[in-house]
Amino acid sequence: MKKLINLIGGFLHQHFEDFTKPLVLTLAFFGILFAIVGHYGTIGFNLKWFLFFELPLYLFCIWALYGAYKLYKKAKKFNKH
Repeated sequence: MKKLINLIGGFLHQHFEDFTKPLVLTLAFFGILFAIVGHYGTIGFNLKWFLFFELPLYLFCIWALYGAYKLYKKAKKFNKH
């Protein structure tokens, strides 16, 4: 049973590792974008809330996605050597 699990895990790791990381980052980006559109579509736009709460939140989300992208690039570069 252990050999079967290792065989299946090795196959999945070999064939889907490069595919899943960009997919997760893309889904995160579009999820944040759609959440912003849905938020403004339901409650409208308020300049004070945007400047003091939402803009810092969006900047934090962008920073987190950029950090994840840098880690992905670093891991991809590290795995090639």
